[in-house]
Amino acid sequence: MKVENTTKDAAERKPKRRLLKFSIVAIFLIVLLAVFFVPAFLSSKSGNKIILSQINQAGVGDVSFSSFSIGWFSGIKIDELNFIDPKGQTKVAVRKIITRPKYLSILMGNLLLGETIIDEPKIEVSVKETDTAKEKIPAKDLPADKTSKSPAIALAKIKVTINNGNLKVVSKSGKTVEISQINAKFDINGPGKQAGFDIDMQINDHAGKSKITAEGLVRLGISQGNLNWQKTDGNIKAAIDELDLESISALLDVAGIEFDASGKLNADVDVKINDGRFEKLNAKAVLSDFKRKVAGKDTAIDEPVKMDIAISSDNEDVRIDRLTVESSFCKIRCKGGVNSVDYNVTADLGGIQNFASQFADFKGFSMAGNIAAEGKLDFAKGSIKTAGQADLENVSIHSDATKEDAFISGQLPFDIEIDTTENLFRIDSLKLKTDSKNGPGEIEIKNSVVPLKKNTKEKLSLNITAMLDLQKTMPLASVFLSVPQGMKFTGKIKTNLSVKEKSEGYHIVADRTQLEEFSIAQPGKETFEEPLLTASIDMIYKDNNAVEVKRLQVDSSVMKITDGKFKKKSSNEITKIEGQLQCEYDWKAVSDMVSAFLPEGLSLEGSRKDIIKFSSQYPDTQPDNFMENLETHGKLGFQKAEYMGLNFGKTDVDIQIRNGLLEIAPFFTVVNNGKFNFAGHADFNQKPAIFQTPNQIKIIENININDQTTKKLLAYVNPVFAGAVNVRGIANFDCEKLSIPLASDSINDLEVVGTISITKMQLEASDLLAKILTAAGSSRSREDITIHPTKFTVQNGFLQYDDMQMDIGNRSINFKGIIGLADKSLDMKVLIPYKGEKKVAVPLKGTINKPELDLAGLLGETLQQQLEEELEEQLGEELKEKILEGLEGLFE
Repeated sequence: MKVENTTKDAAERKPKRRLLKFSIVAIFLIVLLAVFFVPAFLSSKSGNKIILSQINQAGVGDVSFSSFSIGWFSGIKIDELNFIDPKGQTKVAVRKIITRPKYLSILMGNLLLGETIIDEPKIEVSVKETDTAKEKIPAKDLPADKTSKSPAIALAKIKVTINNGNLKVVSKSGKTVEISQINAKFDINGPGKQAGFDIDMQINDHAGKSKITAEGLVRLGISQGNLNWQKTDGNIKAAIDELDLESISALLDVAGIEFDASGKLNADVDVKINDGRFEKLNAKAVLSDFKRKVAGKDTAIDEPVKMDIAISSDNEDVRIDRLTVESSFCKIRCKGGVNSVDYNVTADLGGIQNFASQFADFKGFSMAGNIAAEGKLDFAKGSIKTAGQADLENVSIHSDATKEDAFISGQLPFDIEIDTTENLFRIDSLKLKTDSKNGPGEIEIKNSVVPLKKNTKEKLSLNITAMLDLQKTMPLASVFLSVPQGMKFTGKIKTNLSVKEKSEGYHIVADRTQLEEFSIAQPGKETFEEPLLTASIDMIYKDNNAVEVKRLQVDSSVMKITDGKFKKKSSNEITKIEGQLQCEYDWKAVSDMVSAFLPEGLSLEGSRKDIIKFSSQYPDTQPDNFMENLETHGKLGFQKAEYMGLNFGKTDVDIQIRNGLLEIAPFFTVVNNGKFNFAGHADFNQKPAIFQTPNQIKIIENININDQTTKKLLAYVNPVFAGAVNVRGIANFDCEKLSIPLASDSINDLEVVGTISITKMQLEASDLLAKILTAAGSSRSREDITIHPTKFTVQNGFLQYDDMQMDIGNRSINFKGIIGLADKSLDMKVLIPYKGEKKVAVPLKGTINKPELDLAGLLGETLQQQLEEELEEQLGEELKEKILEGLEGLFE
């Protein structure tokens, strides 16, 4: 029974085994058929069409190739591959691509392409302007990529060779750059293994051809399947030969980065990396013919800029063995480590200005000379510190406006810090100490802070100490300020100045500024000397339209300001100014000090105590309207004054300015034993403002004239006074009009209408008067001379009158004509008495200093008169006239 069942089971299992064997063989045959059939099918024309159809339907662009073949042992081969993106901006053409991938590794997630050859790839990119911008998705809205793998896993092994490649890029602005003869090899052997590359290419552009080469062996560090820079090491070398920067600007333009520059760049770089650090980095570069637009202006560096860098490191530190940057106007040399660098800088100020002036306006100032600085830079977290010294050698500053030059040589030690965390510039010490031979002295800034941005925790705080020699400072000051010709200042200045930023503005305090051994000298004038002058000021400065001087005090032997206050502020586009000065001064000392700014020859004497108050307001845009709206009232006066031979006695003048109207109240004083009367007004609302006297005023009344008044004043009234000495007499002057434009110093703008007279006058050494008396047939006498009241006018630079009668004893001489006040020219006639009451008109030419009396004309006039008298006596009046008509012109 059991035997039968066993036999029966064995018989049933036998067909099943045959079926299983058949199934395995069938599956194997099917797989084997697929293995050989699929590559063959894909390599066929039908297979190629299916591949192209699937690619083109994906919407990535238009793809074509002449043939595609794949084999399990021969790899993948593509001939004449072409690609155009949907926008037509990118075109790719490759003659041949051959690759032998490891198919099993790809199925397992590793990219092992084996050896790949890309033969003659040509890529052309043309970036076009688009009307619509792509919508940018905020980073927070992007879905998280949970399936991404480490690049170390995706990039397992690639060995690629590119032969004779070409890349052409046309930017939006039309810039074109072509990179040709691209030959490259990349050998990537998988995570943690050494990878090599060798690149050689040529860049063609309008300027010619340049070459770039690079080669290296790098082992990319891997940590837990990810790239780890700290475990990376290798060697890289690169060289750039005659690269035109315009090529770079074209490539950057594609990326939307504007870089408008040109020039030639040559460079060599040699880098050794060990555990992610630069164990060695050597680089040399030369940039020549550099040009670039800055703020719309073309700039250029004429001479080449050279750079040389050598950096090394170990496990403990990074060292800058050499860092040099050199140009025609500046040289920088550095050496040190990551946290501390020693540096040396030399600069040619003239060269720097020549370069900077291409995009900056120096407002008529020019610089020259050299600066050499050396020191140490210390880098810490949030801080950059430097300490050292700069040497100034023959530094000069020239001003086109003042035509002045200043020269400075000296030292500038410094200890400063840039706080990058708080955005502050801290000055522990910054001191300028100039050469004692021609330098102005010393200026030091200590314990100060300058904010580099707004709204910093610490505000501006400056503490400045200065000790200056005024005589040596003036050459520098005269570059920026106009100083009268020949004026010289001496003295020593000492001051402590603090500037602190507060909520209401900048608080400026200078306590007890001292000016020692002060003097002002000018050719032809008495030197003003002041042994000691002290001053202090406390003020708030916000801007040009908001200033408040809370306290101003000046103490010297000639003047004291015991209380000075001043305010200037702007509101609703209106500027308001008000101030007060309570002062004590000595006129003689003050007039000596400011003599360069007073009329020549004016001297004042007397001690005064005055309070001067003033105020004004005007539109912000019209600061010239200050005088038009000025209001002030006060008294000015002196004990004595002297001007052009006029000696004034004690005088007090009441002056008032209201709504731009100046009023000098009528006053009189004693002058040369006579009387001086004066009053006047000016309207500053007029353009130009004109100072005028009342319609009728007797300015000079019975004053004694002298040699000075004769030389300075009367010589311009009548040329007989030129050269005269020992002049005595009593003068009067009635003024009908006196008009002086305050904005002009030209004598041509002066207008005067008045009447002058002189009595009891005597003078000596007047050559012109002696000639006139001789021509009149009279010897010189010491008789009194009287000038009858004569009305004259001054206009357009000329003084003119019709008849000035001068009586000398019982003789009278008359003058008429024009005198030029500027050139001293004469165009006059003198009526000289002849035979009793008859007078002969004689031309008077030349100048005031050299008058020319035409005595030949006098002879002609005399002969004509004698002939007329004889003819009339012998022939009668009627016959005489007929004869004279025939002789007309004989005596001309």
